[in-house]
Amino acid sequence: MRIDQALLMELVAKAPNRFVVQGRGPSTGFTMGGDTSVFCTTKGAPFTRDLDGLRRSTTEADVINFARLTQACPSFHMAGGFICEPMDIPVPYRHLATMRHQTV
Repeated sequence: MRIDQALLMELVAKAPNRFVVQGRGPSTGFTMGGDTSVFCTTKGAPFTRDLDGLRRSTTEADVINFARLTQACPSFHMAGGFICEPMDIPVPYRHLATMRHQTV
């Protein structure tokens, strides 16, 4: 699909400069855009650096631990998705395991 550049720019100009993202609870919303900073996790890292400084393939256990850390840390505004890529799970099933651990 192709879209005319003038039409695209017209539509982009209609987008708000800032908007509120509302979480599950009443105190979990935050403003995105404008002059605000929003902190969220990285997405899809296939490697993890452990406490000994060694780079290794990310595992399902790492997904669980990173999800717990993210949910427990009040500095993050958003969490979820593929924080890291669990290399010990076959590709056709990785998304299922990752999403399961993000939602509990």
